[in-house]
Amino acid sequence: MSSTISSPVNRLILGDNLEIMKRLESESVDLIYLDPPFFSNRNYEVKGNCEIEFSAEGHSEAGIEFYAWDFDYNEEKGFVPVIIIDKSGKCMHTFKVGVYTVAVKVVDNEGLESIETIKLKVNGMVEKL
Repeated sequence: MSSTISSPVNRLILGDNLEIMKRLESESVDLIYLDPPFFSNRNYEVKGNCEIEFSAEGHSEAGIEFYAWDFDYNEEKGFVPVIIIDKSGKCMHTFKVGVYTVAVKVVDNEGLESIETIKLKVNGMVEKL
């Protein structure tokens, strides 16, 4: 199967990344998530805390002013950023074992904003399935 994958918006695509990426339209992907150690037959236990790097990219004709990050987002309490002004769209955060909703807000130079969220599970163990 070598047909082009169009409109991958809000889709989870499972497959060999080298083959799938060849079929994606140019500049159509904002995030690629990989989950190493890729079947090494070893268990990796997180002792204490786990530091994770996040990256976001916003696009606006007005230009991006800043990003803000909420690492324990809850719709009821609203967006409560831990990192208020991030000019790069990249940050590190340390998590304990648990389930988190991570939200990033991007604000452009005209004050328009957008929030994206992901669910993150830090379980302390990575194992072959």
